[in-house]
Amino acid sequence: MQDKSLIYWATIKHHRWWLCHGQVYLNLLAKEGQLRPWIIRLIAKAYGVNRSIPRAADTGPSDPAATAIAEALGKAAPQFSGTLPKRFSICAEMLLRLPTAIRGGDPTPKFVSGTTKLMWFLKPTGWTMFDSLAADALGIPNGRSFDRASHFYELLEKLGFSQQSETGNALIQASEIPELHAERVIDRYLWLSGCTEAAREKTKGICDAYLQGLPSKYAKDLQALAFALSSSLSADLFSRIGGKPNGT
Repeated sequence: MQDKSLIYWATIKHHRWWLCHGQVYLNLLAKEGQLRPWIIRLIAKAYGVNRSIPRAADTGPSDPAATAIAEALGKAAPQFSGTLPKRFSICAEMLLRLPTAIRGGDPTPKFVSGTTKLMWFLKPTGWTMFDSLAADALGIPNGRSFDRASHFYELLEKLGFSQQSETGNALIQASEIPELHAERVIDRYLWLSGCTEAAREKTKGICDAYLQGLPSKYAKDLQALAFALSSSLSADLFSRIGGKPNGT
């Protein structure tokens, strides 16, 4: 029996989230033609950043904060390309254009993680979301989210995130489940590497239960892809920078 590495579990975890959330939001975005405020709220709630978006009232159609974010993201998206640090600099510029109620009054803006998450739905290829546990996995010291995110993308660029994503996406496209994203598999891998052992084992149990609920053929196809990605992306992403060791 093949060993089930963290990349294996990250693939299953990505698929579970993708089926319930990711593809839903991308399909809504495609249908609407833009990232509307109510879709902003849906994504923000799913990713735990909705509380950072103030709301004038919970009733009525007006949602000025989500509207401001949607407009800022829409303006930034056409320029969103290049290296990871370059893309993060575009996120930073966008943050500075948001109302103070969202980004805070400090010179170092807030809503950093939320911005990187929302931007993924507009420009998923070659991009990954910033997460504190993923930063922990890379050995990035605690501090303000903006500073940690800046360091996070610099390190991922040095580690060859783009190349790893391209390799993974080629395998995914050739598989029976071509709709997944290697960028999100790596994101889940980093999360699993940075979380506690208890959380990691709980996640594995949930993923096992998820596989048992899938149709047999589909579950086998997903596992085959997970093993293929494990073989291709099995190198320890953290060995060169002193982050946490790769879990099993």
